[in-house]
Formats: sequence, structure tokens, C-alpha cells
Amino acid sequence: MRNPTWEPISVETLALPDSKASIVATSVDAKGNALLLTANRDDQANASAKETRGIGIFPKSRSASDLDFSLVVQSGAGAETIKLPAMNITFPYVDQFSDGGSLLVGARSSWRSKEDFDLNGALIERGAKTAKRVCFGDGIEDVGIDCTDRIWISYFDEGVFGNFGWSHPGPTGLGAGGVNCFDRTGELLWQHNREEASEHIDDCYAMNVSPLGVWFYFYTAFKVARVTDDFSVEYIETPIGGSHSFVTDGHRFVFSSQYREPDTTFHATNLYKGKLVHRRKLSLSLPAGINADEIKMRARGNKLHVFTDKNWIVYDLGSLDYE
Repeated sequence: MRNPTWEPISVETLALPDSKASIVATSVDAKGNALLLTANRDDQANASAKETRGIGIFPKSRSASDLDFSLVVQSGAGAETIKLPAMNITFPYVDQFSDGGSLLVGARSSWRSKEDFDLNGALIERGAKTAKRVCFGDGIEDVGIDCTDRIWISYFDEGVFGNFGWSHPGPTGLGAGGVNCFDRTGELLWQHNREEASEHIDDCYAMNVSPLGVWFYFYTAFKVARVTDDFSVEYIETPIGGSHSFVTDGHRFVFSSQYREPDTTFHATNLYKGKLVHRRKLSLSLPAGINADEIKMRARGNKLHVFTDKNWIVYDLGSLDYE
């Protein structure tokens, strides 16, 4: 028997600034606008370059020269292209502040000495020709700006336990917090992994920066946590293992595929007596001509945003009928 399908509520063509622009990163801001970080093809390749370190191949933590990025902010009403200062950030995440300022964060940061480490964050005021550079730590899994312009960053295991020089031989990296909150200037406000925390994040698999609070889903417990405005944390047990995205309205949660499941498989759950209860499997319905291996997902509140190189597809939890 086939799983019920989750149908999109909208499908739009991405508004690239010109035929030479390539997408480097996609995201969604707190207002629900699609964000497209673009560059020319050469700079796109440099932004995703890798290198050999020891016996492995890893992302470069910075490019050899500054790269020219532009930010496209797209809504149902149209699109605006914002030219950003040239920067050496690689594997970037992008988001936007409420006044139109921009945030870029590179996924990796190398520590070489006390005076030499990568400032992988860029805070850019609207219209500015330069960026304020800060360090947000290594091993970044996801980035989101909330409705009050606080910056939330989650980390995978290399950031938590240390790599690229952090923790050995360098100092403990910011990623040790598992999930961190920073103010708009890049100052650290809060970390999850503290002595008094009842749970420890080894690897934050998914984060949802929502108007209801910040939610995240983490290993090894595979629980969901909610952080309120005053940084209190509530943990919720889940039956889901290995998901990398979820949407929620605070009562219902829909998770992306678990380990060894097709990318279009989703799991609908309900909050019941402090735990999430599995209700049914769903199949994500993709528009004709789009393959599952070409999509990138971004969860924001109760909406799942799916991007391809050409399309922006939105799914709404409210369109699902289950209890």
C-alpha cells in the first residue's frame, strides 16, 4: 500500500540575476522569503573546494582569494538582488536580519595558532561594502536567525568534539556547545552543552528556528528539544532515528527520512503526554521532472521549503490531515 502523499502548496521558478549566476547556497529567512546566495561559476567552484588532510578529504575552511557573492531575496511578490562584499568564506550558510542585513557563515574554521584561525562568520549591514568578520566555530551543521535577530548555530560531531586544530592542540572550539545562540554582533549568549544540561548533544542532526521557539533534534538520544526565549530547554522523546529535517506547529511534527529510507519518505508524529507518537508515513510529492537526488530541504516553522537549481517548492504542515 502506498503512503499518503504530501502535496506542495506552491511551486516557483527561482529568480537568478543572470544566466552566468550559479547557486552557492539556499535558505529561508524568518519572514518566509527564499534566499539564494549566488556567484559566478568559478567562484562557486572555489566556495566548495576540498583538500586532503591526513588520510581524508575535507572542505577547505577558506578560499585562497575573496569570492564575489550576491544575495537574491525572493518572495511571491518578486525578487531583489543584493551585492555582497567579496569574502573568502567556503561552504557557506546564509540568512537575513529583519532590517535587510545579511549573515554568511562558513561550515569550517581551522585553528592554526592563537593569532591565526579562520573567522568564518560575516555580518553585513545592508548596503555596506565591508563585512564584520567573527568566528562561529568549526563543524557547523545549520544556521538560522530568529524573529529578534539572534543567531542560532548547530554543530555536527567534528565541531562538538574538535577537529581542524580546535580542542587538539588548540583551545576548545565554540562547536562544543552543540547548539549556540549569538547576538547580532556575534557575541555568544548561550550554549546547550553545559554542566547543568541534562542532555548532551554529540551531533545536532536538524534545527528549526521557528516563531514558537528554536527546536532541534540531536544524537545520541534522538530527542527533540525546544529552547524558549529565556533559554529554558524542554526535551521530547521521539520514535525517529536519523532524520535531518523536521517541521512543527508545536503539537505535530513531520520528520524527513530515517536511516536507509528514500529521501521522499516522511514521518508524521503527534505530541502526546510529553512524547512524540508515530502516526503515519508520508511520501513527498515532487513536481514532474524533479528527482529526489537533486533537492535540498530547509525547514522553517510549520513549512518545508525544497530547492532545486531552478525551483522553490513549499509544503505546509497545515495541509496534512492527520491526528
